Amino acid sequence: MARRRAAAREQERRRAEQEAAAREARRPVCADCGRKFSDDRYAYVEAHRGTWDDDLTLCSACQDAKKDAKREAERETWQPGPASAPMVPEPSPEPERPKRWLGGLGRR
Repeated sequence: MARRRAAAREQERRRAEQEAAAREARRPVCADCGRKFSDDRYAYVEAHRGTWDDDLTLCSACQDAKKDAKREAERETWQPGPASAPMVPEPSPEPERPKRWLGGLGRR
């Protein structure tokens, strides 16, 4: 009886090791740097597979670097308007008078 339990535990341990090795072999790597994804990133990629998210091939660090580079490029290409023209808000139209009910709450 004790041998069966020990054999069953050993078999369960081997199966768990094989599953862990298979899971690790399926873990994707970053397209830029080649590092394996973290557990959180791997879970996110697995949950969002098939979506239009184009950054599923990048690790979190490379994804952040890509976003920073994009922001910097946008900042460099942005041109401010003429500095001499002061910003004056447009005048708002006069508010309309509220329409009266057709009933006659104001009848005398």
